Amino acid sequence: MAAKVCLIFIISGGIGNMIDRVKLGYVIDFLSFDLIDFPVFNVADIYVTVFTILLFVLILFKYSDEEFDIMLGSKKKAVETVSKNNDESDKDTNSV
Repeated sequence: MAAKVCLIFIISGGIGNMIDRVKLGYVIDFLSFDLIDFPVFNVADIYVTVFTILLFVLILFKYSDEEFDIMLGSKKKAVETVSKNNDESDKDTNSV
């Protein structure tokens, strides 16, 4: 679920910048910080940057290989892997 939210915000930011680029020929950047020497940016840039970093952190620390298989659509392989792992754990608990 969290990965889907991240992807929605990343795609939304990309579409927002693309609309400006197609309609105007350039992207309107309007947020600027004068206290530090930082580039001017817009909300779409924030979406893309923040949620790409969040998605990267989720991939590293939250999701397992089986969950990725399910998310990417190879459900048959994921179901086989999960059922194989369950069968092995059942054998371990039955032998005790």
